[in-house]
Amino acid sequence: ELLITEHIPGPDRNLEGAVTIRRADGSYALAYGRRKLRQYPPRYGSGSLHESAEVPETMALAKRVLDAARFVGVSIVEAKRHAETGEVVLIEVNPRVPQGFAIGDACGADASWRLYATLAGIPLPRQPRPATGVKVVVPSLEPRAVVGGLLERRFGVRELLATYRGVRDLS
Repeated sequence: ELLITEHIPGPDRNLEGAVTIRRADGSYALAYGRRKLRQYPPRYGSGSLHESAEVPETMALAKRVLDAARFVGVSIVEAKRHAETGEVVLIEVNPRVPQGFAIGDACGADASWRLYATLAGIPLPRQPRPATGVKVVVPSLEPRAVVGGLLERRFGVRELLATYRGVRDLS
C-alpha cells in the first residue's frame, strides 16, 4: 500500500470551502462559501476561525464533483488556492454537516432552516445572498490554535485581536 500526498503552499486563509445541500433532482437548497483563517493543528488541522467568503472557483469545482457523483445531501468540498500559481486544488469532499456550520446562519444564508426544510420536504424560496466577512470561532480548537500561532510567531497579539472583528457566532 502507498499513500501519496501533495503539499499545497500557502497560508491557512488559502483554504476554501463550498458548503452545500444537494437535492436528488440536482438542485441546491444551500450553497455558500467559507475560508479558514486559522486551524489547529496549524497548517494541517480543523478550522478554528472561519470567515464567509465568495469562492466561485471552489463552488464551481464542488458542484462539478457533486453533480458527477450524483451526490445527495449535505457536504463541504474543501480546496486550497496554491500560493504560487493561484490554482484551486481539491483537498477533500466531506459528506457531512461541517464544523462551523453556524457560519451559514450568521452570514444570512439561512443554513439551519434550509437543512431542516430540505429534510422535511418543505418548499424553499431562493436562498438569500450570504454576506461576506462574517466570522465564526470554534471554541474547542481556537485556544490551542492561538497559543500555537503566538509561540511560532505567525502573528502578534494585535494582529490576533484584529482577526476577531466580524465574529458573530461561537460554533
